[in-house]
Amino acid sequence: MKQKDSAMLVDDFFGEANAILKDTQLREIARIKNENSVEVTKLKRIIDSMRNGKGYKENSTISKAVAFVDNDELLERRELKR
Repeated sequence: MKQKDSAMLVDDFFGEANAILKDTQLREIARIKNENSVEVTKLKRIIDSMRNGKGYKENSTISKAVAFVDNDELLERRELKR
């Protein structure tokens, strides 16, 4: 009877450990998806601005816009980690 109890205890332990790991991995996947969607949205804004001719005509201006997006993205990532 004790062997059966210990087997059930081990099964319960690994079942809980699996649930915790799964939850952690799902949160990590959601965080990565969110970061990627933020980046895609920002890049779409830059492309739309370039197509509409709103000041992104020179290469230096484009690189400044990309640097701005990178800085803004870092700020949003920091906010997500809090």
